[in-house]
Amino acid sequence: MSNKSIGVIVGRFQPITLDQINRLFVPALRDNDAVVVILGSSDTARDDLDPFYASEREHMILEALMDAAPEHSDTQIVFRPVRDYWYKKTRFITAIQSAVTTAIKEVFGEQFNTESCQVNLYGIDREDPASDYLNNFPQWNSKVEVDSRFDDTWVMSGVYTDTLEWPSYLAPSTYRFIESWLNTEPGKRISAGHNHINRYRQKYDPLEKQAGHALQFMTVDNVVLHKGHILLVRRRSHPGKGLWALPGGFLEANETTVQGAKRELREETRLRVKDEWQTGFQHFDHPTRSRRGRTLTFAYKWEIPAWRDVPQLSPDKGFEREVTKVQWFPLSKVINEMSHLLFEDHLDIIESLAY
Repeated sequence: MSNKSIGVIVGRFQPITLDQINRLFVPALRDNDAVVVILGSSDTARDDLDPFYASEREHMILEALMDAAPEHSDTQIVFRPVRDYWYKKTRFITAIQSAVTTAIKEVFGEQFNTESCQVNLYGIDREDPASDYLNNFPQWNSKVEVDSRFDDTWVMSGVYTDTLEWPSYLAPSTYRFIESWLNTEPGKRISAGHNHINRYRQKYDPLEKQAGHALQFMTVDNVVLHKGHILLVRRRSHPGKGLWALPGGFLEANETTVQGAKRELREETRLRVKDEWQTGFQHFDHPTRSRRGRTLTFAYKWEIPAWRDVPQLSPDKGFEREVTKVQWFPLSKVINEMSHLLFEDHLDIIESLAY
């Protein structure tokens, strides 16, 4: 019987803070033979909430540990990026379980009996839907802290607005990394996107305060398929400037969702679809799916008959302000290679309706 133990730390770490180092990493490194760090929200497009790729977060964590906890540098750390599955919690949990199993074999050897390894789970449960996944690993020994006041999203907000007292919250190496990153093209673009969201929200926050509840927005999206290809548009403006997206937009007050979907498709691509081409419909309502606020979208699936030729498409006159390019992509390429280039939860929509 093995007495090996491995610590599993789950989080976004956008970026890693000194509080997280002390509350999660130090006890995990101190009390286990090795540590697996699950980097959530990986393989997605950058935005102001998740600005750093998994490789950048791994670098920041290792450097921060050298700054703040050098006495634990001998403990082996294995990083595993895991994508968010907005509407398939079971798939997300399975991805974490698989990542931990492969990491155990990497650390202790292929012949090691993973079932004999004690797994200790570390995380911070904010008692909200976003951290509920931490309660779905009953086979592991929970070291999860419950702290409903914990919120790490304010860190980058302070960075974008230059109001963060750096030495109080971040390791020196993390500060240097972010300071340098802010001067890169992604840093400037994401900062501009954050400022756009702030201006956008300033229009609606007073209305929400007056109403006593959050405003809800309704949008429509189109999943258009033809000969194994899917139609995407490239966004001209924030949020998601430069990202590929499904053709779609906000629903107008005097139209049904299918009418709105057809209108948005015409405006952004000049493509007109026939009713008989519709083969699917689904709504997507994850509470945090859009940085603009509570936004529900209604997505329609259209399959153009293979015998029909599809002309080169482009935005309708006047809608070039929204879309810079219209392009057909192989569906396999979009799903397997373009997750970091897609807007909001559009990969999840495509997987649900087209794959």
